[in-house]
Amino acid sequence: MSFQEAVSNIKTSAFDFLIEIALERIVAERTRYAELEKQKLLLKSKLRTMRAGSWGLEGMLRPENSEAWHLDALEAEIAAVDNELKQMGASHEVLKNNLQIVKDTFNQPEQLLATRTIELELDNMNIKPEAQNSSKAHKLELIELYSGIGAARILLPGWVPVEELPAGRKALGDAPNYL
Repeated sequence: MSFQEAVSNIKTSAFDFLIEIALERIVAERTRYAELEKQKLLLKSKLRTMRAGSWGLEGMLRPENSEAWHLDALEAEIAAVDNELKQMGASHEVLKNNLQIVKDTFNQPEQLLATRTIELELDNMNIKPEAQNSSKAHKLELIELYSGIGAARILLPGWVPVEELPAGRKALGDAPNYL
């Protein structure tokens, strides 16, 4: 694999990662919309039942509680859910909303993707030694691609120069054992 192919693969992976973030946002928005619709139906059903006067023994056991207060609170909760649903947009605007999420994701990739270098000290068995700066430890630098939403991926190109493979063995045949 050439350097250009490696760069192209990294760019493709970054693009795929941004698509994954956009899809996760779309699914989260659709899930929230469905939950709000369900909550609205349940609240309206409860309101109808309360207005009918058959909403349990609580009213008979505690006559000092005002039924109007409960109805007002329930109506306010329904209005709040309705308001949130209106802010999310109508169900027929789903495609427009989904495209806006994709657009927002790709308009700010620098807020969603960044890289950092991670340095590890490993012993000859590729285990992190207990004592720092061990004389037998070797340093390994990894490039981590991380996002603003908490996801992370390690970029680990598999390029090993032939000169670094152990001598005296079938270098290419045994190479996977050393990776």
